[in-house]
Amino acid sequence: MRVQFRWFVAAFVLAAIVAASAQAGQPAAHIRGQIDETGSFDDCGFRIDFQFTASFHVLLREVRGSDGQAFLGQEDFHFRNVLTNPATGEWFVVHGDALSRN
Repeated sequence: MRVQFRWFVAAFVLAAIVAASAQAGQPAAHIRGQIDETGSFDDCGFRIDFQFTASFHVLLREVRGSDGQAFLGQEDFHFRNVLTNPATGEWFVVHGDALSRN
């Protein structure tokens, strides 16, 4: 599951980079992304297959009168992870949503 967390962190790092490089008077920055991964890992001696899908949207805008020194942001993140035991065919889903405003 570490792979999915890296993508989540990467989206927020990208948002910070865009905020730092934005110029005064520019319109809001929109960053959209989609993540699709499949793979498998070993857990307690048996294999687990996964299908991970996520999407994110980051919106940044400069605070009026801040001269490029302050930004408001909103980040939306949605994910779905299907975990399957290929030996038995049993599966379960982990999903979630996150919204951050600052």
